[in-house]
Amino acid sequence: MNKLSSQDRASLIRLASTLPIGSVERKAILAGLSGTDKTSASGGETAEKHQLKVLTDTVKNPMKGKFLGGPSAEEAEKTLREKFHFTDKQIASLKKANFNDTGKTSSGEVNVPGKHILGDAQVSGKALVYGEAAVNGNAYVYDKAKVYGDAKVSGDAYVYGDAKVSGKAKVYGEARVFGRAHVLGDAKVYGDAVVYGDAKVFGRAYVLGNAQVSDDAQVSGDAKVFGNASIGGAAKIYGGNWDGSEGEILSGNWLAPGVPA
Repeated sequence: MNKLSSQDRASLIRLASTLPIGSVERKAILAGLSGTDKTSASGGETAEKHQLKVLTDTVKNPMKGKFLGGPSAEEAEKTLREKFHFTDKQIASLKKANFNDTGKTSSGEVNVPGKHILGDAQVSGKALVYGEAAVNGNAYVYDKAKVYGDAKVSGDAYVYGDAKVSGKAKVYGEARVFGRAHVLGDAKVYGDAVVYGDAKVFGRAYVLGNAQVSDDAQVSGDAKVFGNASIGGAAKIYGGNWDGSEGEILSGNWLAPGVPA
């Protein structure tokens, strides 16, 4: 078998990021990355994502499966529980209203279709979208994630776990933001970038390409993290262009590659 290329590994990491934390499938992928060769999972990710959309739409609107020849609501619910590890609360949330739940908090309306949720975007679980924020395109916000302020999540991006996107931040493309990560200010996360753990991206920072920001790392100022860059640990990046050629950065305060703060 051929050795995994960096692109294959990136595809598998992105696929794992779409699966529930602690799930058997997620653990298997991450375990495989430690040494077992695999083929690219980019096609698998697309298929999984499409299946998830069909299943959640069917639970929200049982007539859809009946008229389009898809799974029944009961079959969809079973698959969501067994394959995607949806909880009773997540299933109940899907059933409350046609296509998206709406409600109010002390800060006003949340999860309002046509205002906060646009296009084919989905919001489920205990996720909240409020203020002037919006989720658009095929984006998916779930678990306990929050999108608020003037933030925008679009394209095929996923935001989940306890992650937050706020201020005027934008997450788009096929980016993933999860864990307790926070993207705020005028920051942008896009392309195939992944931000997770307790990481923060703020200011006018950009994270794009196949870059990763994780753990307790912070990226701010006018920093641009792209290519195959990996910023983790307790590293703090205040500026400069980081493309991965500098190696994995796990500590220190940096104004630019090779320039300590």
